[in-house]
Amino acid sequence: MYEDAENGTGLVWYTVEAIKTNESLLLSGVLDHNWGGPARTLLNLKLEEYDGGTKLKIFDSYIGHISKQAEGSFKNGWMAIFGETFKSYVENKSN
Repeated sequence: MYEDAENGTGLVWYTVEAIKTNESLLLSGVLDHNWGGPARTLLNLKLEEYDGGTKLKIFDSYIGHISKQAEGSFKNGWMAIFGETFKSYVENKSN
């Protein structure tokens, strides 16, 4: 998972560690002090059947130091990415 910024810059946030088809995706990453670390992060995205559809569960774990500001930022970021942008994308693809 990477962020493609302008002018040829960007950042690799996560690398795929494991895939269970139709079940889960395990990602790992490194956070330096610029993003609230230093820490190692493990992100597990799990899919579950839910009320005639699919529910995404996010498990975000850290080993190391995470600043309080970064912790809140990550939660808000996941809500923006998966609760708004990705949800809208997937729902539009289904139609």
